Amino acid sequence: MVTSAVLDASADLPLYQQLSNVLRSRIETGMYKPGDVIPSERVVAQQHGITRQTVRHALRELVQRGYLEARQGKGYIVVASAVTSEPAPVCPLLNDPAHHNVCHDSTQLLKLTVIEPSETTSLLLKEKLIYIEQRLLAQDVIIGLSQLQLSYALCAKILQFDLVNMSVERVLVERCAIHHYSQQHWIEAVYATKEECVHLGLPEAHPMLVMHHFAYQKNQRLMGYRRLAYRGDWHQCLHET
Repeated sequence: MVTSAVLDASADLPLYQQLSNVLRSRIETGMYKPGDVIPSERVVAQQHGITRQTVRHALRELVQRGYLEARQGKGYIVVASAVTSEPAPVCPLLNDPAHHNVCHDSTQLLKLTVIEPSETTSLLLKEKLIYIEQRLLAQDVIIGLSQLQLSYALCAKILQFDLVNMSVERVLVERCAIHHYSQQHWIEAVYATKEECVHLGLPEAHPMLVMHHFAYQKNQRLMGYRRLAYRGDWHQCLHET
């Protein structure tokens, strides 16, 4: 059974866009599989407490992006190639970039804490923040480390959920309706820090592939930053233009 996501009518992001992001996330994570029929406009509208016109707008956007196909008499069907379509930028600080062949299939929560401004001097966000640290695993092998900083003022709702057993990505988008308007990301090759060597069981000076992701609000306020550090002997970086 698919649970209803929380949509925020007071957010800057329009409701149709919030719903489009939620449905896209469900397609990309396999909740809706190729060939599945999306619930009717009436059902989706009732589930989320919105108008059918809003639902229709969201579904049409997903058709344009290649995630859905509208079929007369059947409704909206998930397209087989949807998982390889270019994803809409929902929360890139949380999602692995589609143009790099680095991926993990599970995570292991190491730390979840709220940090006061006086303790953030060594961190990117100089305000009260939520700090989440996770090991990244592929087929039960530890391959990387994720360090996520979220603005407490903007993302405090995430603390209401069990992040040990729930996906941080899905909680932010579907349960909290937290979205961004612009993004930046860059990649570098570095040596592992002492902390990474401890968490990943690596020798000193081990090569790492590090990805930095930044997400901003409409007013360009930084709402989140994520540092993804992958073992250099496990991944290659592919750049396509």
